[in-house]
Amino acid sequence: MKVNLEICIDSFESAVNAVEGDCDRLEVCSSLDFGGLTPSIGLLLRLKTNFPTIPLMVMLRPRPGNFVYTTDESLVILEDLKWLKKAGADGFVFGALTKAFDLCPDWQGAIADAVSLGFRTILTSGQKYTALLGAENLKQICAEAKGRIDIMAGSGVNSSNLAEIIQKTGCDWYHGSASVIIHEEKNAISMGSSKASSRRVTSAEEVRKMKSL
Repeated sequence: MKVNLEICIDSFESAVNAVEGDCDRLEVCSSLDFGGLTPSIGLLLRLKTNFPTIPLMVMLRPRPGNFVYTTDESLVILEDLKWLKKAGADGFVFGALTKAFDLCPDWQGAIADAVSLGFRTILTSGQKYTALLGAENLKQICAEAKGRIDIMAGSGVNSSNLAEIIQKTGCDWYHGSASVIIHEEKNAISMGSSKASSRRVTSAEEVRKMKSL
């Protein structure tokens, strides 16, 4: 079984480290501390120029919070999609539902809907807080989806648990940030409301460890 690794990034630095660690593709975002938002066109263009052979899956999410969008928010998403596609996006990652897949009571029906609409992948933690906790459900979801749509296991996936998750689920794709905390000198003047003096950056070593599994 070929196992594939997608790394989500929100900076050029993280992308460089993910590629150095031999990831199979990138999920390109901004603001991963909010779960990932739509990235800038500038970031996508630089990634496309520097990593022309790495598939770039681009997040479409105009704000933090739920995935229940107004008409105006939907139009913003479609406008972003148009320009990001022109900038070289290989695919898009988004949710636009009253409930996301992991909250659907009828996940079999949700798979069928996603297949009929032409989606290629469902990212899920097996309807649990983490992929490891949802491993038994993920196994059932993968079996149901086999040959129709890829199931990507995500949430809390890292080098310490990936081998166990692979063994228990049999998914073809696995998703994580492979990030570490970088501490920075705190500015005397705060830019915005955040007081944080640290940030998370993808680690090439962690990606390499995950890929080796």
